[in-house]
Amino acid sequence: MEFQDKRILVCSHYSAPYAGNFIKSFLFLSKYVSEIAFVFPLETKERDWIKDIKHKVYFASPVSPKSCQELESIIQDFQPNIVHCNFEGYDIAAVQAIRHLDMKKHCKVVWQLHDAFSYVPHPIKSLYQRLCFYRHYGYYGRFAHICSVSEVNANFVHRFNKQPITFIPNGTDTERLHITFERSRKPFIFLAFGGRNISKRIDLLIRAAQLLHKQQEQNFEVWLTNGTDTQQVVNEKVGSNLPSWLKIIEQQTDVSKLYDSVSCFVSTSEHETFSYAICEASISGLPVVQSDIEPTMWNAGNPSTFVFHFPDIKDLAEQMKKVMEYDPAQLEERCRKTSKTNAHKYSLEAWATKVIDFYRSL
Repeated sequence: MEFQDKRILVCSHYSAPYAGNFIKSFLFLSKYVSEIAFVFPLETKERDWIKDIKHKVYFASPVSPKSCQELESIIQDFQPNIVHCNFEGYDIAAVQAIRHLDMKKHCKVVWQLHDAFSYVPHPIKSLYQRLCFYRHYGYYGRFAHICSVSEVNANFVHRFNKQPITFIPNGTDTERLHITFERSRKPFIFLAFGGRNISKRIDLLIRAAQLLHKQQEQNFEVWLTNGTDTQQVVNEKVGSNLPSWLKIIEQQTDVSKLYDSVSCFVSTSEHETFSYAICEASISGLPVVQSDIEPTMWNAGNPSTFVFHFPDIKDLAEQMKKVMEYDPAQLEERCRKTSKTNAHKYSLEAWATKVIDFYRSL
C-alpha cells in the first residue's frame, strides 16, 4: 500500500495533554508515504509528546485571520501533495491557502470529520450555527475531499454538502495496550472517562450506581477519570463527601495500566463519533457497557458488549448488574472474541490502508 511519491501535510487543531491514538495513527502512516509533516496550534509547543515527533513540525494559529497567511508560508516551504486537516480549525484556511497559491491541481485538501455535531436548543443560536455550517461545509467544503470517522457525522454534513464523504473509522495502537482476560471481580470495578458531561453523561452512571447500591449490590466501585466538569457533576449528584463506591482518578498517560486495574468499561455518552475508549477497552479484554447511540453501535454486536437504552438509568443499572453476575469463564471467552475482532478491524494497519486508498481516489 506504499504511497512513496507523495508528501502529506497534517494540519491538526489538536493540543491535548496526551498524543494517544490520533498522533500514533499518522506516525504509523508516515512509513508508507514519501514524507509527512505536522501543523499544530502554538500551545502544543508545551506538550511533552511533541518532542517525540521526529518529522518536521510547524505551528500556526487555527481559526484566525492569520491562519491563511501562515499556512501559505508552510505549504510553500513543505510543498505537499495532500493537506490533511483534522478537527476543523485549519479547514477553511487550508482551502484558501491552496486556492490563493493556485496549487489546486497539484495539491488536494482533505478534511477529516472527528467532532460530533449538534445544534444548541436556542432558536436564534441554532440558526446562526446553521449559517456557520453552511459557510464551512456548504461553501468551502466544495473545494475539499471529505472523510469521516463516523457515518453520523457524514450524514450531518450531507445536509450542507452533497458530495461523497468516505467513511474511515479510527485506528487503535494495539501495541500500547496490555491485553489480558483475567480480571479482578472483588470489588467489581466499572471505569468511565470524564469529559464534557453534555457529551459523556457520567451523571447517568452515577445515578445507575446509586440504584444498584439501594438494591443491596455492595461489592462494586465506579471509577471516573477527572474530565472537564467531572468534579462539578459529582458534587451535584452525591455532594462533596464521596460514597465508598465512587472514586475520581486522574487521567493517565499509560491507559493500559488503568484498564488492567478494572473489571468493566462503561460509556454512557450521548454524543460520540468513533469512541477510541470503547475500542481500546474492548481490545484490552474488558467487557463494555455502552449506550445505544448510533455512533458507537459498531461495537454493539460483539459478544462482550452490554447495551442499555439511552438515557434509561434503570436499564443501565440492569446491564451493570448483568455483567457483574455473568459467569466469569463465559465472560472471559466472550471478551477474547471481541478483542480479536476489534484488534483486526480497527488496527493502525487497517486504518492506514483505508487512508491511502482514499488518497489514491482523489
